[in-house]
Amino acid sequence: YGINPKTVAKWKKRPSVSDLPTGPKQPHSSVLSLEQEAIIVAFRRHSLLALDDCLYALQPTIPHLTRSSLHRCLQRHGISRLPKAEDDKLQAYNFARRLKTLNGLTPYEYLCKIWTKEPERFIMNPNHQMPGLNSYALWTPEIGRPIHLDGRAQEFSAWWESVRPEGSPDGMI
Repeated sequence: YGINPKTVAKWKKRPSVSDLPTGPKQPHSSVLSLEQEAIIVAFRRHSLLALDDCLYALQPTIPHLTRSSLHRCLQRHGISRLPKAEDDKLQAYNFARRLKTLNGLTPYEYLCKIWTKEPERFIMNPNHQMPGLNSYALWTPEIGRPIHLDGRAQEFSAWWESVRPEGSPDGMI
């Protein structure tokens, strides 16, 4: 069969007929140090962010980190797949996560920003669609995000009505 006799002798000494695994016995990264892998694993376990979000968050700390090296690291540690989340938690996460394509704004913040510039494009005010109990905020263009005023809604409403320019959006979330 063209097989080396030494190979046949090794096979005969084996306790089973199954093929042995190939590759390194303890896989490790040739790109990432052990400290960097520890940072990645701790970040993923703590934040439970998706792969691309982890990459976006970790690149300032580990500049040479690529998507493929991050994925291989997560696979080595058995955390490449996120656990199934409850619907409420997943919706809250998607609602509140900051996206690179929206210049670091959450989808909700982006909609509020567009609504203040072009309200005619909307059927309803997105400021009134914020989930949560008695959550109010003032959209501040100079800061680029809403300032939340939970628990002070009545004070804020009274103040806003007294200073709001005629015809401007109500600015409340």
